[in-house]
Amino acid sequence: MAVVGTSVLIGRDTDTPTRIWRRYRRNLGLHRHEFDEYLTGTELATAVRVGAPHRLTDPWPLAVLRDTAKFQPAQSFRFVSDDDPAPLRDLADLGSPQR
Repeated sequence: MAVVGTSVLIGRDTDTPTRIWRRYRRNLGLHRHEFDEYLTGTELATAVRVGAPHRLTDPWPLAVLRDTAKFQPAQSFRFVSDDDPAPLRDLADLGSPQR
């Protein structure tokens, strides 16, 4: 229930679940049965590659973000948009390669 860090999207790879598993299994943090269960019934899977991880010293609680502006969190990660609260957009700029 808080933003605990930021990272930068490096790329994504979409392919069959079997091929994604073969390429990324060492970096997924999942057992094969968990991966297969999550993707049951799908024909394609997408691996999202991130870099420049930055853990916040003090996490931003969800309540603070909701008090600042309309904000709906994702389950694990989401992209920051122009409609998000300014303090959250500022955090995203910390991980930007331009800085």
